[in-house]
Amino acid sequence: MVVDSPGILDPRSEAEVHRMMSWISSTKGQVIGAWDNLACECIDFLNNIGRLSAIVSPLGVSAEGDANDVLELVGRRLGKLRPGGDVDLESSGRAFIDALSSGRLGRISLETPEAPAPQEE
Repeated sequence: MVVDSPGILDPRSEAEVHRMMSWISSTKGQVIGAWDNLACECIDFLNNIGRLSAIVSPLGVSAEGDANDVLELVGRRLGKLRPGGDVDLESSGRAFIDALSSGRLGRISLETPEAPAPQEE
């Protein structure tokens, strides 16, 4: 099922559902939390379902390390740097979510028919 109708999701739905919807831009991410936190949750989720490498490979980024490490590599690759060369993780997170939700990182399904819903795991 693909949901692309603003306002159709019950605001009292589980937080995990809202976060997943923000990863595909069906819910405004900035309402749910900081972009870097959303991106790290998404990266962890993609890693857990075995799809992270396929998602970050178009960026020329390794899927090695924890979510913060991957997000920092994404930020460096996309030039999301602050003065002094530190990675702007907030900007990197937003860029990652935007690239994922727009399809620039390839086609992705967050669940498969045989998989239990994320909130049931």
